[in-house]
Formats: sequence, C-alpha cells, structure tokens
Amino acid sequence: MGIASLSTKSLVTFSKDVERNMDGNANFPSPVPTIAELTAKRIEFVDAASAAKFGDRRAIFQRNTLGEELKEMLRQLGAYVAFVAQGDGNVILSSGFEVRREAEPTPPITEPTDLNAERSGQSGQVILDWAAVRYALNYQVEMTTTDPADPAAVWSPAGLTSKSKMTVDNLNPGTYYWFRVKAYGRRDEKSGFSDPALVMAA
Repeated sequence: MGIASLSTKSLVTFSKDVERNMDGNANFPSPVPTIAELTAKRIEFVDAASAAKFGDRRAIFQRNTLGEELKEMLRQLGAYVAFVAQGDGNVILSSGFEVRREAEPTPPITEPTDLNAERSGQSGQVILDWAAVRYALNYQVEMTTTDPADPAAVWSPAGLTSKSKMTVDNLNPGTYYWFRVKAYGRRDEKSGFSDPALVMAA
C-alpha cells in the first residue's frame, strides 16, 4: 500500500480520504479498525505533529510513535478492504485505497502451519501465532469450544489480521478453546485451515 514512505502531510491526507470514502460505505459494514477509531488516531497524530514543530524531543517521539500507530491502523484497514473486496477493483476504489497492479501469477497459497495458542497474563485473553504463509495478504481466525473431531462442532469468527499473530480477547476464563486459521491471497485465493490448537483462557 506504500504507507510506510508517506510524509506527515501525505499520511494525514490519505487517512482523511479513506475516512471519507469508508464512512457509511455499504460495501464495508464492519471495518477493522472502525472509522471512528481511525479518525481519533489521525487527530491525535495531527496534534502531536503540530507540537513537534518546536523541536522538543518528547514531542517528536510522540509524533513518530503516533504516526506508526496510524500507519498500522491503515494497513489493518487495507487488509480488511482486500478481504471483503475479493479482487473487485471498483469495490476497493470505493474505500479510498488504490488498486495494486497485479504482478506475475503466484503459486497457490498453502494452509498455515505451526499454530500456537497460549494463555496471556490477562483474564479472558489468549495469544495466537503461526508460520507466515508466502503470498498471503491476510488471515481469518476461527474458534470453537467443541472438540474439532466432533462432526457437530461449530466454528465462529475470532478475527481477521494481516499478520501471522493475533490476540483474542473477551473469552470466558477457565474455558478451553480450539482455534484454527486460514490464509487468503489475491482475489478469491485461499488456503485450507491449519491444524487446530487448544488453549484454556486465563
């Protein structure tokens, strides 16, 4: 998405454009992060950038930190847009993001491996990580409290991420959860699910 190289002014302009295009956009009913969260972070970054003009080291550090946080939110939102659009250029453009030029065809993406699930130090929270899949743009994580060997097991969405790790919150402490992850590539390319991982929420 070319976000990493954006200047302060360009980053603010790009964020405003995405906010304007995605606010109320029927193509994207549940953006992650929300547009309100993106707007709040952008305003916070603008204020920090203004304070940093006076050369104070703390202010400059705060500006840089908030700038990276804003870029990461835009990356996450871009991954959400790509996931929902499934290669439809018109849908992508309606979000304010650009359509990336297609490169040469890539091999089919493979299912994620080495899924690891661990309890965190916070109640109701677990931390997941897995081996990154080449050519994957994002990952869909699902969970269930039923043994996956049971044909009646029902999986529910746990989250979408562009990274090969995720923190899942708001779980029932003391309850065992199974997790699995699927990788998505360009257009409708997707892998099978990983082997499930079991963990008890703290």
